[in-house]
Amino acid sequence: MISYKEQIEAVAPYANLNLRASGIIQRFFLEVATQAEKDELDEWLNESEANERLFDLLIMATRGGVGAGILKLINDLTKKEPVKRSRLKRWLGRIALGLLLLLVVDYLIPTHPLSKLVLGEDGMDFVSTTVEAGDSTRVVWLYPESTRVELQPHSKLGYSKNTYWYKRQVQVWGSASFNIAPSKEGPFKVKSGKMWISLPQGAFTLLSDGVSPVVLQRKP
Repeated sequence: MISYKEQIEAVAPYANLNLRASGIIQRFFLEVATQAEKDELDEWLNESEANERLFDLLIMATRGGVGAGILKLINDLTKKEPVKRSRLKRWLGRIALGLLLLLVVDYLIPTHPLSKLVLGEDGMDFVSTTVEAGDSTRVVWLYPESTRVELQPHSKLGYSKNTYWYKRQVQVWGSASFNIAPSKEGPFKVKSGKMWISLPQGAFTLLSDGVSPVVLQRKP
């Protein structure tokens, strides 16, 4: 013969035995439930046949008195609510993801890590000339040092013909590939969104969604 415990365990998965209902049921059997809780229990019983059947089985199982075993059984069968992540934990997770991205890029460009990114350096006053790519890529040569820039479709490059030789800085909206020529004038600087990126000579690809730029070093 199937015991009450086995019948309760078989019905419980179909009943809405959440934390609130579990607490009220236990207080009911301990005879400490308030009238408001009894009314709430009555509403819970009317939610489904499984709820009503589970409660009937608990009544029959406790005819000889409510012991610690039946209370533990109710707790074990209670459907636990998922733990909600706090807003602080979500923000910490995003920060950790950003740091992981920096570490990945640092690994790709070990001698020039993206930790050198800074905000707002020099502003955008230097831009006097802009070049835009349409539906296909577009190659731009920056003279006199012959740095090659390949703009990806629907991207734009901004620079100054007057100051480029001295500051070696450009503004990129979108994505582009660079083949940076050697120079004695210091590192090549690329502004993407609000970030400045210092790059040495060599081949690099800048990928940007307008918020978080990523630089990958390409093989020669």
